[in-house]
Amino acid sequence: MGRAAWRPPGPSITRGAETTPVEWNETGELINSKTALLSVRQMGEVDRLTTGGGTPTAALMENAGNAVAREIERRWPARPVIVLCGPGNNGGDGFVTARWLAEAG
Repeated sequence: MGRAAWRPPGPSITRGAETTPVEWNETGELINSKTALLSVRQMGEVDRLTTGGGTPTAALMENAGNAVAREIERRWPARPVIVLCGPGNNGGDGFVTARWLAEAG
């Protein structure tokens, strides 16, 4: 049996008075241990299987962006926001979120 690779302890994310631990998972990825349901690798596999089963990527982005916009609206009162988006599917989710928020006013 081989030795497990040494990893430094995961960092913490602090927001206000709340600190969230970030830990290494079994595949060596850092995850938020309080909220992560899937690792990045696992989520990529879910996306691949879902689109392979016939669900268009655009539909996944629309659903994700809508869910994020609804959660923002639930947590905070209406106010101007800036949505910064990078490349890839997460950037697409961000653009959809921005569109939903703009449409909601």
